[in-house]
Amino acid sequence: MGKLPASLRWLTALAAALGGGFRIAPLFDQGGRLLQQWPTEDGYMLLTVSRNIALGLGMSTSAGTLPTNGVQPFATLTWALSYMLAGGDKRAGVLISLLMQTAIAAVAAVCIYQLGRRVLASHPRREAIALVAAGGWFASSNCVPHTMNCLESGWYALAVTLVALFFAETDRRELSGRQQLAGGALLGWAFWVRNDAVFLILAVCLAHVIGGFLRGGLSAARQRFVTALGFGATSVVVAAPWMISNYQRFGHIMPISGQSESAEAVLGGNLHSIPPVMLENLTLLLPIPNALQDTMPFVALGVAGCLAGGVILHRMWRSGGHAVRVLMVLVLIYFVCLVTYYGVFFGANHFIARYFFPTTPFTALFFGVVSVHAFTWLAGKQRALAFALPIAAVALVVGTQLRLYRKGSQHEHVQVIAWVLKHVPDKTWIGAPQTGTLGYFHDYTHNLDGKVNAEALRAREEDTLARYILDKDIQYICDWASVSDWMEKMPPEFVREFDLLVHDPEQNLAVIARHGAPRLQPPRQLPRPAMH
Repeated sequence: MGKLPASLRWLTALAAALGGGFRIAPLFDQGGRLLQQWPTEDGYMLLTVSRNIALGLGMSTSAGTLPTNGVQPFATLTWALSYMLAGGDKRAGVLISLLMQTAIAAVAAVCIYQLGRRVLASHPRREAIALVAAGGWFASSNCVPHTMNCLESGWYALAVTLVALFFAETDRRELSGRQQLAGGALLGWAFWVRNDAVFLILAVCLAHVIGGFLRGGLSAARQRFVTALGFGATSVVVAAPWMISNYQRFGHIMPISGQSESAEAVLGGNLHSIPPVMLENLTLLLPIPNALQDTMPFVALGVAGCLAGGVILHRMWRSGGHAVRVLMVLVLIYFVCLVTYYGVFFGANHFIARYFFPTTPFTALFFGVVSVHAFTWLAGKQRALAFALPIAAVALVVGTQLRLYRKGSQHEHVQVIAWVLKHVPDKTWIGAPQTGTLGYFHDYTHNLDGKVNAEALRAREEDTLARYILDKDIQYICDWASVSDWMEKMPPEFVREFDLLVHDPEQNLAVIARHGAPRLQPPRQLPRPAMH
């Protein structure tokens, strides 16, 4: 297959340096970036639960008083190790968790490289494609935030790649009973990483059967069907403890976070958001600004880009070998499941990019194939233009990563944390719909949208949230400026007890206070930034 050009090796090393460097640079905390650059609001929610586990308070929130299952279990347990190592220190726990996520992303990139080599084993440029795919994925500004958000996203990208890698290898031969158990256990572990791995499990089992049909007709498919049942059954056994716990403790196998996010779903309401996100995933290095993603021009551009990608994939199907076709079947089934569930039946439109991030190990391979073929074609036509491609790619990576870094000291909830830490006593109860970041820095916080609070979720469903707030001795409601609308929307008994204390649209901050709520006198003098 020929020796790799030195330029490609240097390009791969540069991608690794950029991907690692941009992940680690904020951890030195310039401008307060350690606590603001990467952990998202939901990431802090998961870190709160992880820290409580490390402190012996179990899977809980609100200073350990409220049990929860509104998180993905494997990542929660993993970050709990960070707090055990940090002795429960909040700042050190975040630092260790981010270092762990950097390592997980690096391992995932290596696995993407191995997946490319294995699936494209007969391709003359398989090494180049695999390197470009892995390097592009690791350095991409579309991928870096998802692998560092303190949620399960990085783990899940690794899990999806490992599952594809395992089944790309096992598709070549019949499996022993031990190998079937190993495959099922791997799928069950993926479910612990993220519950929507049920779609991945379904895709793997169906692709395994279809792969048998493509290789040996109906008789092979029937044999593979038995094997797929073994995979599926084993995965259910591995996943069962989490599902049983959910049902016994919270009355539903779906975590309360999923129930909360789907509570206000509109049938098909998220479909328009998927094409722009998938266009980002297919191009890998080209981000679409959040403010433009749901606009009609970019939705149309996303549809056009996905259709063009479909044409290229059709050509890849025709020219690819058996391993390529089986992987494409797996990805297609998985993608259809994600579109159906998150596009048609789910809510939380703002999380669509995160829900579809697990497809990026596969779209990275697509990016690698297209990039290497484009470079090869141009090299034969216009050598100077061909070598401009990697230079432009590096410039794009650096530019978009610097843009991310520049905004890394502007966490969207820092103003809420600053006000609370300055004015509210430590053991005074606060409530808010968005309490991931707030609940991490102020332990006595009640989540009110039901993501991690089963009581609040039930109150939302029964339209008794005002009564819940009054009964829970919540003294303040602190959130974005839009929460001020509660003074008009809540029932009279709530309005009689609370006043709008702060409404600052410029800072995106509102505070609703109960009559006589305790205040720090004088207010704390806080260093900048307030998240500390």
